Amino acid sequence: MQIALNRYSAQPLYLQIVHEVQRQISSGALPPGARLPTVRELARQLDINYLTVHSAYSQLQSAGWLKSTVGRGTFVAPRDAPPDVAGLGRELSARGLLSDMLRLSRTSGIHSLAAAEPAPELVPSRELERAVAEALKRGAQGLVTVDPQGDPRLRAALAALLAERGVKVSAEELLVTSGATQGLALVARALTQPGDTVLVEEPTGLSALNTLGMLGLRLVGAPVDADGLALEALEVLILAHRPRFLYIAPTFHGPGAPLSQVRRAALLTLAARYRLPVVEDDVYGLLSYDGPALAPLKAEDADGLVVYLSSFSKVLLPGVRIGYVAARAELIEQLSLAKQADDLGSSPLLQRALAIIMRRGWFAAHLRRALPIYRERR
Repeated sequence: MQIALNRYSAQPLYLQIVHEVQRQISSGALPPGARLPTVRELARQLDINYLTVHSAYSQLQSAGWLKSTVGRGTFVAPRDAPPDVAGLGRELSARGLLSDMLRLSRTSGIHSLAAAEPAPELVPSRELERAVAEALKRGAQGLVTVDPQGDPRLRAALAALLAERGVKVSAEELLVTSGATQGLALVARALTQPGDTVLVEEPTGLSALNTLGMLGLRLVGAPVDADGLALEALEVLILAHRPRFLYIAPTFHGPGAPLSQVRRAALLTLAARYRLPVVEDDVYGLLSYDGPALAPLKAEDADGLVVYLSSFSKVLLPGVRIGYVAARAELIEQLSLAKQADDLGSSPLLQRALAIIMRRGWFAAHLRRALPIYRERR
């Protein structure tokens, strides 16, 4: 088994081994039952620590790619029969459920757990007031001219925020939107025509189903299990429906499980094989209560297929209505023109104020204060 490692890559060596073994199994170069080198043999061959190989093998075994037998070795696991496509791919629709949910949440005596909104008492109102006041003091010029791509200082702050989570994008690869909902709508319109098929996790958020459904798209559900999206079933659905893109919330969404680290790597391999764009919704990515969250899919996006969406509606204040898209510069240019046709651009005042909040460290301080409270309430 030949594996070439890039020691200058930001991707950990064990993940490079995972990706390469998955690629060789998927291509048939490593057929079911093929014996792999022992941990120490492969470590010696690659001139790396045996614990690195052990980590890679463990991840591959837990995901079902490999099988280990004491005294015999490690082998490519037998492939189960592919899922029956007739039992997969149920068409999904919000069909008024979102409006029903919002109506019920406003009913007296009902405390809705469905809206996933920040606690009003934790909103940093004082910092927001100070930021708006400072933005106004800087003069009206920056508040008159609207940049459809977004305030450059805010985009720079967003690029820095994403860099902390391993996502390397420039300000030119970012678009500020009126929440993640507008971001999803713009991306969907750029990648599809009415009647096209889009794959979504089943279950997934009603808001996304509503947004995509209103564009006349056919939404086909892909099953999830305890490790997130089931990739063998996903491949069957890709072949059966030839979707325009996959919409996924891999880190946190309700209900559902986060996509495991090994499956993230495998999903990116699968997307590259079929040139399938992956629209990653990460609006909850910063709300991690049990240690750091897994890095976004976009962090490992070597092929430029991942379009990343997020917003401040869940982590700061829904009423700010500021979201953002990270993608290839040419797609961002296309989305910027579409946004300009939609609403000219998001509020310059609120963009400038949010940039101040982030630059002064008030946003980070807000998360440090809010996360322990949310953890306790959960």
